[in-house]
Amino acid sequence: MYPVGSTVKIIPGMATSVVRGMYSYRQAHTKTLLAQAPYTLNAWDKRGPEAPKRGGIPAE
Repeated sequence: MYPVGSTVKIIPGMATSVVRGMYSYRQAHTKTLLAQAPYTLNAWDKRGPEAPKRGGIPAE
């Protein structure tokens, strides 16, 4: 796994895109090799990946 988002690995809920700087990540993590392969981005809220899935848009 590789972190995505800010330094605390949080992407704001209203974000419509995320840009990942692979070059800067590689420069900061010289001991971690990045595979040249497709990646999957998994995103979940503060309840984590095991929370029950629900449809719809949450109320603000």
